[in-house]
Amino acid sequence: TPVKDQIMLTVPDPFWLHAYWQLSVQSIQRAEAALAQDWHGAKPILRLFDVTSADTTSTSEAPLRDIPVHGGCSHWYVDVPQPPRSYRVEIGYITRGGRIFPLSRSNTVTPPKAGASEQLD
Repeated sequence: TPVKDQIMLTVPDPFWLHAYWQLSVQSIQRAEAALAQDWHGAKPILRLFDVTSADTTSTSEAPLRDIPVHGGCSHWYVDVPQPPRSYRVEIGYITRGGRIFPLSRSNTVTPPKAGASEQLD
């Protein structure tokens, strides 16, 4: 079966997200073709987005930071601040000049509040 490009996000605990992904050779070749001469020196990254809705009708996406990942790996842990927000990540390549070619975007997750299980409402 052909590899389907995908990235999944899970929440092992309130302070960490775990991203794992698979990318096809074809999608990496697409990135290389799209970035052309900028491909040389481009690095794989995870871009973390805060997608917490300010209200229920609109979701605003704010890129929080870019996390460099190693080309050979297929998962990464990402630390996130409290209080709980909603997050998703994109995996892609970033050029030396800061141009991004996204390959896949994850599901959205909302980590639990730290210590919520011990608190009484």
